Amino acid sequence: MSTNTLDEATKRAIDELKSSYSYLLFNTDGSNVTIEKRGKINETFEDLKSILPQDDPRFCLFNMHDKIISILWMPSGSYVRRRMIFSSSYYAIRQQIEGIVWDVSATNLNELDEQVILDKVFGKGHMKP
Repeated sequence: MSTNTLDEATKRAIDELKSSYSYLLFNTDGSNVTIEKRGKINETFEDLKSILPQDDPRFCLFNMHDKIISILWMPSGSYVRRRMIFSSSYYAIRQQIEGIVWDVSATNLNELDEQVILDKVFGKGHMKP
């Protein structure tokens, strides 16, 4: 699959995100984008954070109370070339996905604060269920 288009299986997984998965974790080699992991419907935001590599970028879609959050994970310890590949792939793919309500870019786990994202998406004071 080209980094500029999503194949049918990937599109189907994205369409099924709200009903079948808690998240989709993507990886790329610069020419192919693959779904590395599909989070079970009961997996949490903390579960997603726990599998993010500390030295390599990823792109994620997270189902937060039926709202899709896009996450560009770019750890500061990753190679500059990998960050450049992910950045260009992310923006090409992001344009093809409808229904994302919030985009998050993070370079460390502290920047992925679930309560901050909840506040941005649902309004201040929204509590985790």
